[in-house]
Amino acid sequence: MCSQPGHRPQEDWKSVQCSLGASSWRAVSAVWQSYPALAQHFREASEDDTRDSRERAKFKGLLSKLCSINFLKSLALMADVLTELKNLSEILQNRKTTLPKAHDIMTTYVKRIESFNRYPGQHAVDASQAEEVMEFKGEELRVGRSPIIDSAQFIRAVADNMKERLFTTTANRAQASVAANRKEAYNSLINQMAVLNPDNWDHDNPRFGDNEVRALCDVLHVNQQEAHLGFTEYKASGGRKIPNKMKKLLMAVDTLSPSNADCERGFSTMNNIRANLQQKMQQISSSSALWDHHADSGIHCLM
Repeated sequence: MCSQPGHRPQEDWKSVQCSLGASSWRAVSAVWQSYPALAQHFREASEDDTRDSRERAKFKGLLSKLCSINFLKSLALMADVLTELKNLSEILQNRKTTLPKAHDIMTTYVKRIESFNRYPGQHAVDASQAEEVMEFKGEELRVGRSPIIDSAQFIRAVADNMKERLFTTTANRAQASVAANRKEAYNSLINQMAVLNPDNWDHDNPRFGDNEVRALCDVLHVNQQEAHLGFTEYKASGGRKIPNKMKKLLMAVDTLSPSNADCERGFSTMNNIRANLQQKMQQISSSSALWDHHADSGIHCLM
């Protein structure tokens, strides 16, 4: 639980698996954009007499699958969903994205993906138009026997998977009991942070947010009395002025990273420095070079 002594929530925050989503999007996007070129290559290879019969048959099968309307519609669905995941990934990797902002953005993108059931994405619209004329980017389409992805089931599975993996403070493979507790801890953390936003204040309740601020101070190891006084002054100003006593708590909240992108960049830099300069540098100079690079790039990895 986040409230345990000595526990820092950023240590357990589950970051999005950015590289997998981005690489999948690039692959699907490449097929979509290069559709005519792929079809031409498969066609020419299937008719190439310099290839043996087995190889020509393989390319003929690939061409048949590529030009199947079911394959095109499945490809379009994948492209629409992966585009949303790629955009979400890029936002979460931004160093200026705070945890409360990340929560709102993730909630929005889950809804965007779920909305594909009612409002098809641009790729799906293009595929539907191609089905009407049975032609896509100059290539004739055929019905074929290729299986088609159940769009409703696929979209629901993606959305459920996002909810399961993103809105928690635990790793993907944690035990069910641990995962349930960490989801509850995550929800508590988000609710506690929400009271710091003036848009959420109940102005009829003078003690609004007091309990949440105390709990948040315990989690982030911030002086509770000082933050409570600062929060009271903050509310008295209508959220227009941030008291000095409140700044430590707000800074602690803003330093919680929703992604491990900075840490991954740091590890990559360390590997590059060690691999390229290991023979020329002593350990102390190697460490100094790594530190200088992190300082220049503004990387702050909370370990």
